[in-house]
Amino acid sequence: MANPEITYDLIEPLIVSEEVDGRQVHCQFALPGSVEVFESSAGMKRERSLGSSVKRNLTRNLSNEARRTASRLLRSVFGGGFLGRTAAQTVNTASRESTRSLQNSFSKSQRQAAVVEAFKKVSSNFLYDNGWRKPSAAVVDKAPPVAVSAFTQQLLNNPVRSGFECDVLARMLAKIAYVDGEVASEELEFFKDSIPSSLGTLAELNAKDDISSIEANELDRGVRETIYMLAWSISAIDMEVDDSEVELLYHYRDTFGIPTDRATDLEILAKINVLEGYLSEDIPREELFSIAFKIGISKEDAERAKIHWMKRQ
Repeated sequence: MANPEITYDLIEPLIVSEEVDGRQVHCQFALPGSVEVFESSAGMKRERSLGSSVKRNLTRNLSNEARRTASRLLRSVFGGGFLGRTAAQTVNTASRESTRSLQNSFSKSQRQAAVVEAFKKVSSNFLYDNGWRKPSAAVVDKAPPVAVSAFTQQLLNNPVRSGFECDVLARMLAKIAYVDGEVASEELEFFKDSIPSSLGTLAELNAKDDISSIEANELDRGVRETIYMLAWSISAIDMEVDDSEVELLYHYRDTFGIPTDRATDLEILAKINVLEGYLSEDIPREELFSIAFKIGISKEDAERAKIHWMKRQ
């Protein structure tokens, strides 16, 4: 028997947990009494009738969400894991207030709709027949490979693993953060949440020697590319890369011996990754292009990025 129309009320007995993080709802589903849990997530869609003041607040909060996403990314790279709960992941009051404000921009029905969308992604593991049960092995379709972005593929294929590699990445981020001589308090908080204390504070990392060509040559070529891509991604979070940052990033491109064409590709991957933090299925094209302009990518790349992002959802 095929599953009936999926509604929140229908799947509510299967919901183990649902956690809102910015626009995303992270869920766990399981049959009652079963220990087999299926995780999934989906984004909440915005109402088209949002007023201008709400839109401004939402855009501001999305910027904070992009910063939190980047922090989770760095923690994962440094070994903390996307969902790990460590001391380094303590969120300051401003971040908590920003998260709460963003969550309040969405209604209960929008949250429940996102839970339904998340369930649909793992629905082949459940069968409704006058009640929920596990389908027989014969009718369970194999889940298709999960498509990932080119940015994520670069991370997976060439991860930053060793202590030496993490030290180089952390020092590079610190040098870029201090390139104009000062670091804003929110930036200090971001790096405090993102870089393990065992590597040193941002100021301590900045005080260390700059990365030499000898050190760069001790890194695998793919890892050099990953570190360079991550540096661009973090620099572009606030949608404003200063000329001094660009100059320093290009200095590291040369130190790492990354060909110009490849470095440009990595830069675009990084900026598209930042752009994806602001995407939703119903984002107006004008807004998409405005964000793309601030980040420094073309309208064509931005529209193509949105299409690829939607295909992966």
